[in-house]
Amino acid sequence: MFYASKEYIERQGVPDTAGEGEGHRIVAMDLADGQLADVPWLLQRLPRATYRFRSNSRDMQAVACAAGGGVSVLPRVLGGRFGLLEIWPEEPPPARDVWLGYHTDLRRVARLRAVIEHLRSTVPREV
Repeated sequence: MFYASKEYIERQGVPDTAGEGEGHRIVAMDLADGQLADVPWLLQRLPRATYRFRSNSRDMQAVACAAGGGVSVLPRVLGGRFGLLEIWPEEPPPARDVWLGYHTDLRRVARLRAVIEHLRSTVPREV
């Protein structure tokens, strides 16, 4: 989802796509990860915003966003953990699939089954 800290919103307001993000700051993936679906999505909506912080770590992006560094596309679990405000909920960024792979010989191993069941019960269907 698309997030900002309460302090950022109070200071800068919610980014307006009509203004193309002018006057706003973006916290986003570094250039090496520009192929991820949320990067062009964000750039299309806020082409006039400036980059404040780039990192390939979503955790570090959440920290920068929570410190008032700008707006960011983050997984819901991070937005909630850092107390960020969800903005533009009517237009969520593109979704991504998450895969869990394991060798078929291990499918009956109790520890692996426990991890799989834990993930199924705790990871939200939509993140």
